[in-house]
Amino acid sequence: MAKKIAKYFLIFFTLSIFFFIIFVSFNSEFRRNILSYSIGGYKFYQKIMIKNSLPDVKKASDQLIKYINFTNYLSSEGKNNFLLSTYQNAELIEEKISNKKDYLYFSKIVKILNEKDPNLYLSKIWSIKIALLNNRPDEEVKKLINLAIKLAPAREEAYRIGLNYFSNKNDNLYFRGLCKKYHTLNLGGTTSQYIQPNFYGFTLSKFAIEPFFENLEAKYYIKEGIILDELQNYIFTLDIPTTIKGINIHTSFLPGSKIEIDSINFTNKNNNIITLPLNSSYIKTQKSYLETQGNSVSVIGTNNTNEVISINFEKTYNFISKINMRLKFSRMQLTNKTEC
Repeated sequence: MAKKIAKYFLIFFTLSIFFFIIFVSFNSEFRRNILSYSIGGYKFYQKIMIKNSLPDVKKASDQLIKYINFTNYLSSEGKNNFLLSTYQNAELIEEKISNKKDYLYFSKIVKILNEKDPNLYLSKIWSIKIALLNNRPDEEVKKLINLAIKLAPAREEAYRIGLNYFSNKNDNLYFRGLCKKYHTLNLGGTTSQYIQPNFYGFTLSKFAIEPFFENLEAKYYIKEGIILDELQNYIFTLDIPTTIKGINIHTSFLPGSKIEIDSINFTNKNNNIITLPLNSSYIKTQKSYLETQGNSVSVIGTNNTNEVISINFEKTYNFISKINMRLKFSRMQLTNKTEC
């Protein structure tokens, strides 16, 4: 009896495997799902292993190098499907490094990442730190900083390292040059895997307004060509004269961004200009902070985030055809020096 059961079980098991292979062979979607879930599970497992290895940086780095070597076997050795997870795991390790010895050991991973993709911004930042730890010549450090800024001019990490280092070196010329770039370059902000920025990256190069219409669908008006550190008039012409009772300002903030709202004027269909009293309006944000000074209001961002600045008017305004917002976009200082 037992032999018969074992026989039937073996036949059933063999047929099951046979039909499964046939099903997988002809069902491409199922095959892709199996592969995707398997790869996703392996990535998650490696992330847990690396987290559990920390704060032992050497052990975690060795674990990541094993992961890189294995994924190179599964895919190409250059940019591949595993590069993003490698990059994220490297970030986890770098955040825990507290001494020179560990950072120089971590440099093995930085070298691999730079070879796989020379356009990884944080790899550039880590390369700068490694060059400083190795006491590389100032010209080499400057070259690395310039490469990082060229890759993402709006990000602040390269500026912070450069300002601190060359302040100690008393290289005032390069220090002032970095300050000027930091306060004038607003393109090339960062993006996020988990947050979809409003404008293809967190940056101060553009923004949009969304008037609160009565009995009309929402409409977005985008303005580009922002100039930093200058009060500018940003004029929006509405599709048709209409009644508005508030405005949303949509922006993608960088850390330390500041928007000063100096004044808001409306033009109606009779070309009369109406000034909005900001002090009697209700202004709020989702994540940022407000600072009032006289009749102006400043909004200060603290991190990479999509932001909506809502301005609710005290009353409604009829037959508005244009909105003129006098704004100043700027970045807060990284040091106590006047120029930066």
